[in-house]
Amino acid sequence: MPPTKLIGLPYKQWGDTDQALTLAYEQCEAARCGCGCGQWTDEAHNPETSGWWEVDTTVCFAGVALGEWRDQNKDAGAGTLIGVRLSDDYHT
Repeated sequence: MPPTKLIGLPYKQWGDTDQALTLAYEQCEAARCGCGCGQWTDEAHNPETSGWWEVDTTVCFAGVALGEWRDQNKDAGAGTLIGVRLSDDYHT
């Protein structure tokens, strides 16, 4: 999908703007560590940062519901599209 369409910019699709945005995205992704930590390589691979990293955890309750659904519906056919949304009964 062209970046301009994704973010709702009124520019010609795959023109100069989309090409520049795509290149910038690719460069950003290339600067991230490949192990999956999501950190910038220059920081994550710097020996001076060794021992200074902390791990944060959180629970995605939508992901919990999705996992439970998958466990209960192992026979869902190929091509089954699954979406997760808040129940209509949820009130903030």
